[in-house]
Amino acid sequence: MKRLMIMMMVAVAMACSKEDTTEPRASLGSTIETAYAKAVVLQEGVEVKVTKIEDSRCPKSVVCVWAGMVKIFVNVSENNITKEAVIEVMGDKSKPAKATVDLNGHSYEIEVSDVAPYPQTPDPIKLEDYKISFTIKKV
Repeated sequence: MKRLMIMMMVAVAMACSKEDTTEPRASLGSTIETAYAKAVVLQEGVEVKVTKIEDSRCPKSVVCVWAGMVKIFVNVSENNITKEAVIEVMGDKSKPAKATVDLNGHSYEIEVSDVAPYPQTPDPIKLEDYKISFTIKKV
């Protein structure tokens, strides 16, 4: 009995210390905010995870020839099938930031509405500090 209690306590401690990388469930069509390397699982069974961020936006208080852009790399998964999409968010927001992914006979459109924080000099942004707001819907 004592051994069973110790095993249960170890299991509970391991479960509490394990970092959860899955965000709460959302649904298709709703605006979702997530962070780098966090998975969002939709109620419909689709999972979206930001895997890479390339930020070349012109920092605040700097004069640039080009406004730059952010490339957001995401994995979209459904029924153990995963596809990658790249969404380009222009620094001047001159065009919609969208990508379409075909998965298991369905097409999903991902539209990024915001990438925060905006770059400032001289401090670089850590990947874990990024927050991405997006909408995903069936098309």
